[in-house]
Amino acid sequence: MEDVISHELASTFARRKITPSDVADWLHITLDSAGELLVLSDARDPRRECEHCVLSPDGTLLAASFGNTEVLVWRLPDGLLVQRLSDQGCAHIVSAIAVAPDGRTLVLGSCDTTAIVWDVRSGRALLRLRGHRAPVGAVAYAPHGALVATAFEDDGSVKIWDVQTGTCLHSFAADVDAVISELAFSPDNARLCVASSASCLINDVQANARLATLRHDEKR
Repeated sequence: MEDVISHELASTFARRKITPSDVADWLHITLDSAGELLVLSDARDPRRECEHCVLSPDGTLLAASFGNTEVLVWRLPDGLLVQRLSDQGCAHIVSAIAVAPDGRTLVLGSCDTTAIVWDVRSGRALLRLRGHRAPVGAVAYAPHGALVATAFEDDGSVKIWDVQTGTCLHSFAADVDAVISELAFSPDNARLCVASSASCLINDVQANARLATLRHDEKR
């Protein structure tokens, strides 16, 4: 059965082609790096390993970075590379990726202390979120898509931004015991979870107040 599935996938990707409607929807669509997506790679530098990747909520797009300044976006049904997001004015490595709930935008954390919100279809940078003092190592969208959280991973600095205006609404020090590894909003958008290898902070988004700190028991 696995051989049959593998054969069908190979046949599907072998028939991929770029149509006029594809070009109308995706200005930068290309067959470069198009493949089965079982092994992600950048055709321009196949030696680089995938460092960050994220799926769109509807499962049709996959975005990935390879330890450089670009993020590649594939269309999963046919494996076509539909977008390369790259800030020409920035020579810093992408350090985190998150996709909006509607799949239309991505927020990319960068080693130059900023986060950039991109329009996936047009490949245009919509916002530059500035305020951290070092690389942005974690990013997350709220489920309603109106807020983005970013974190400077080494000192626990967390910021919450308005995605429409780029305004920093809240900023706080998480005071976690280790490097921040992940940010996540609750389904009702009311709480933000800040996770590290040693503990997890839960913060009230509206009041910008700490609700709880959950610590791992290292003795067990």
